[in-house]
Amino acid sequence: MIRDRRLSTAFVGFYAFLSLLIMSPLLASGLRRSTVWPEGDASISIWANGFVAHFWTWNSSPLFSSGVFAPHGINLLANTTAWGLALLLAPVTWIVGPVASFNVELFLLPVVSAVAMQWSLRRLVPSPIARGIAGLIWGFSPFAMEALYWGWPNFLYLATPPLLLWVSSELIRGELTARRLGIFTGVMMSLQLLIGGEVAAMCLVVMSMVVLVTALWSLRQRRLPGDLTLARLGRFVGWTSLAGAPVGLSAALFALAGPAHLQSWVWPEAVFKISVPVSSLWSDPVASGAFHPGWEPVYPSHFYFGPILLVAVVVSALAARRALGWVSLALAAMGVWLIRGVRAPLHPFAVLWRLPVVHNIVVGRYVLITWFAAAIAMALGVESLLRTLRKRHVGARTSLGLVGALSALVLAAPALAIFHAGPWHSQTPRVDRGLTWVAHHEPATPVVVAFPFNESSAAMIQQVDQQLKIRLLGGWGPQPGYDPSEISADTTLVFLSELRTHQPTETQLREIATFFAAHEVTDLVIPRRVATPLERGYLQPYQIVAAFSEIYGAPRVVAGEWHWDLRHAPELGTPLVLAPKRWEYCAWGIGRVNPAAVPGCVLDSKR
Repeated sequence: MIRDRRLSTAFVGFYAFLSLLIMSPLLASGLRRSTVWPEGDASISIWANGFVAHFWTWNSSPLFSSGVFAPHGINLLANTTAWGLALLLAPVTWIVGPVASFNVELFLLPVVSAVAMQWSLRRLVPSPIARGIAGLIWGFSPFAMEALYWGWPNFLYLATPPLLLWVSSELIRGELTARRLGIFTGVMMSLQLLIGGEVAAMCLVVMSMVVLVTALWSLRQRRLPGDLTLARLGRFVGWTSLAGAPVGLSAALFALAGPAHLQSWVWPEAVFKISVPVSSLWSDPVASGAFHPGWEPVYPSHFYFGPILLVAVVVSALAARRALGWVSLALAAMGVWLIRGVRAPLHPFAVLWRLPVVHNIVVGRYVLITWFAAAIAMALGVESLLRTLRKRHVGARTSLGLVGALSALVLAAPALAIFHAGPWHSQTPRVDRGLTWVAHHEPATPVVVAFPFNESSAAMIQQVDQQLKIRLLGGWGPQPGYDPSEISADTTLVFLSELRTHQPTETQLREIATFFAAHEVTDLVIPRRVATPLERGYLQPYQIVAAFSEIYGAPRVVAGEWHWDLRHAPELGTPLVLAPKRWEYCAWGIGRVNPAAVPGCVLDSKR
């Protein structure tokens, strides 16, 4: 027993070492001022950390703020599920700031997830070595490492699925009371809901299917599995509902009916429903995408297992000759089936698509279920191998070496995919002087449109880090819906993003101007860049500047940034939309745009 505890503790130390190694690039640049990729989805979590820790200074609720996505504001239980982590880490944020507390999340969550898997299997898999390998696969899979690279702590907190497995096994075993298990499950699911709503929804989908299959099996066998009885099951469901209701019902009501609830998402439904090719499970180790020529961000594909691991999962599950092995195979197949999206036969999205939260899960993320099954199956395989070696009287060191060599062989492909993906480097959020200037000189400004889309995520971090008392229309990630009576577009932010790559139409320019006027926007601030580091992947914002110059005339340079004072802007007449060739020449600069001024061809055309 003491040896088992030492081995389990050693694996926990190994998890912590791996997580520290992954986060080590931040040590050189400072944990308080840099992180993995701050100007994308990570900005939501960083902003939430700072806002929740200091919400009273904003004269606001910790669950809602009009500081971003103004004027409608952001509902932290609908637009983002970072609220739970922000609340838990508020003391860290008070001491070292929101960027550092976000880095603490990225360091701790893979370790927490791995330890949860290791602990949950302690009765089902006796070997601490097998459990340790399962925790490694679960907490540091390409799925988790992709989430870490993009800054998605809601997909890094993966403690709940293995804990649900433990609850299920204990419920069948009958040694712990239904009340204790129910209260534990209710609290656990409440925490998952506040940290990662999509993972919570996936747990509900899987548990619903497990209940259905178990019910069919029980009807055929005319008994419930193990020591489970209908009375015990009823008490468990009752205590779970009672323990989860305070958070679950309150969060659901606030998310669905509270301020700034989600009426629409930026991403079209096709993104959530699109099918994933099964071949990606063994042939696509690294995903990539180009934001512009010359910059190729790469990261580990969360679909990728590699052929050896896939074969090992099947062999291990079959070799175990246990019910848990068959369960893991069924879960693995279920995950592959779900990622097939609308092309899969009898796909549950036909029913689930209309449910809140569940229908917003990107289909590919259901591969998490297969990773869960892979961790369990590999634990069973290692356990079976060690048992066989003991029967053959193979020495402990030889057995350990053989298990280590085979584990390295099986996990080499996903490990190399993680290693070669990246780049695992740090970035410091930008600070825009114009935003600071507006905050200090225009304290009563009702709305500041701070930068188009990508740059707005940097503005979110700057605003919460400096506690600037302004409101930003910009943001990142799922956007709050806008009432169709206000404007024909779902969200003006989509227009601001599209202007980076397309010539604006007169209708778009008019709608943007109408939207700003309807919400009393007083100032526009756009960062003026001479050069943008390639690793950020962002283009110069000349397209946006050209579009606003079309509407409001020439900006002035304030604190080194472009600034429009809309209170003294000319009345919007008929915007002069340039010919496509002229727009391309003007907005993109063709290599000779003067970075100290607005593209001249727009101003020339308005004279």
